Amino acid sequence: MDTLVHADIFFFITSIAVIIFVFLISLVVYYVIGILRNLRDISNTLKRGVDNAEENIEEIYNTIEDSSIFRFIFGRRKKSFNRKQEKSKK
Repeated sequence: MDTLVHADIFFFITSIAVIIFVFLISLVVYYVIGILRNLRDISNTLKRGVDNAEENIEEIYNTIEDSSIFRFIFGRRKKSFNRKQEKSKK
């Protein structure tokens, strides 16, 4: 009879511990999901910013390259260079 009471106490304490453990794990998973969503949003924002900066830098480069001062200092582009770029695009 005494061992039966000890077994009941053990299983009661174990059940409470498992319930608390599952609750804590669920809470951690909930916050981790929120953090991962924020990281995804931050990553997308950074990607859009980099894409926008890339386009702006390309526009600035083309503007500088088309300027008369740049052409006076460095001359015109060679035609063979443009052909290589066109071939690589195909």
